[in-house]
Amino acid sequence: MTRPGAVIVVENLPVPRDHRVWLIASSLKRGGYEVTVISPADARAPKGVYLKDGIVIIRHELYQAKSWLGYVREYAEALLRERAILKRVYAKRPFRSIHVCDPPDLLYLLAKPYQKKGVKLIFDHHDLSPELILAKKNVSSCAELGFFFKIIYKLLLQLERRSVESADIVLATNASYQSIEMERDGLALEKSFVVRSGLRREELIQNREAAFSDVPRLVYIGVMARQDGVDILLKALALMKKNKRKASLKLLGDGPEFENLKALAKKLDIEKETEFLGFVQKDKAKEILLASDIGVTPDPKTPMNDNSTMLKTLDYMAAGLPQVLFDLKEHRATCKDAALYVEPSSPEALAGGITTLCDSPELRARLSQRSLARSWELAWEGDGEPRLLEAYSKA
Repeated sequence: MTRPGAVIVVENLPVPRDHRVWLIASSLKRGGYEVTVISPADARAPKGVYLKDGIVIIRHELYQAKSWLGYVREYAEALLRERAILKRVYAKRPFRSIHVCDPPDLLYLLAKPYQKKGVKLIFDHHDLSPELILAKKNVSSCAELGFFFKIIYKLLLQLERRSVESADIVLATNASYQSIEMERDGLALEKSFVVRSGLRREELIQNREAAFSDVPRLVYIGVMARQDGVDILLKALALMKKNKRKASLKLLGDGPEFENLKALAKKLDIEKETEFLGFVQKDKAKEILLASDIGVTPDPKTPMNDNSTMLKTLDYMAAGLPQVLFDLKEHRATCKDAALYVEPSSPEALAGGITTLCDSPELRARLSQRSLARSWELAWEGDGEPRLLEAYSKA
């Protein structure tokens, strides 16, 4: 019997580095699909055609926008390259589904010619693009934006709606995204599936034995963009130093604010307390997490962050780390009672939460145990993969 072909298109990160996309591709392969992934290339993931675990990965060049107008060139060039790759893939072996992952909310356009041939479109809603504009401009509503960004915001709303309306199936990363798709975009319940990202069971541990350090070892893992709140974390560490509370901080990851954050650490006089490690391979990152004492998720309360699931929270729980984070809706939905929540989204509140964990061995132990249990509850094989395969069966 011929195995059905599935093509995944992602523009945000190279594959297999994009955690969610690689989870999905691997699960589809195990589910009997012939999987091809189209993604951008970068210095660590060169362009070309690769085969990994039976999955074909095709990476293309991607122009990196350095301004808002630069995104026009970035998206236009990417769409043209992705369109050409899809044409070659389909000519070699027709596929049955196209799975597109935002951002940007333009990739549904790639599926139009193939939908006429009976190919199904699956829209995987990774980010709330309109809310991302609000986060980057540090406002909470469209009314607070300037004229130019109001136009961009409204355009992104329309593109989100077109992506949802064009899709045969829509995957939401959590229940908050699903509610937005149904209320804002008119998505029918029968076309909607919540497929939460998670870690594989093989990546999880049963027990944590690391001893708490005399100088607490804080850790941050993730993207370093304006909306991620790493500046709040650095200011919190500076406040702790001012209050004679010792701590060290390792920062894993990179992003557009990487150099600015290093400069901020110098300005705040916490260079000796911080270590910016940049992107770290998965095994090394796990080793660092297991050797740390407290995980910190500093994403502030914004319309985007309040509705989004942060992968760093899963990483901390999988390592059995007690973590402190701001009191956001999806933080509570993900971590439940496995974290210490603080508010408001300020350096003072974050420093207070970190200090509370440092001073309470009983609280740290309870959160560590609950984190490990919660990570098993959220394992990909138990929830994400079954829902993914169910969605594909309905496409």
